[in-house]
Amino acid sequence: MTCPQCSSPDIRHSRDSSWKDGLQRLWGRRAFRCRKCRHRFLAFRLTPLAANGADQPVGKFQPDQLSTHIKKRRRFRRVIAFAVFAFMFSLFAFFLHYISVDHAPKNDAMDMNSPNQ
Repeated sequence: MTCPQCSSPDIRHSRDSSWKDGLQRLWGRRAFRCRKCRHRFLAFRLTPLAANGADQPVGKFQPDQLSTHIKKRRRFRRVIAFAVFAFMFSLFAFFLHYISVDHAPKNDAMDMNSPNQ
């Protein structure tokens, strides 16, 4: 991976600076910063960064296995995000239905308020 501004391979992960970066992370994009020009950018991480900053894959996976592993993990995260969204939406719909339906008062309450007693 190289910097889109200066094409330097000397990049590192950058911290999330806003909630938007958290959303981008759900879709598999990470924040990176170039050590040479200090440019911050978002990109898909296809290979882990080497310790020396070079663009060499590191870890227990080979490049083709790594992309398959990342795709599976990304798919799992999307399914979890969709499930959380569906649950929250159904909870909101249930709440909306509950507050929009008229609830009749109980019979005991009507007997106590009648003027005949």
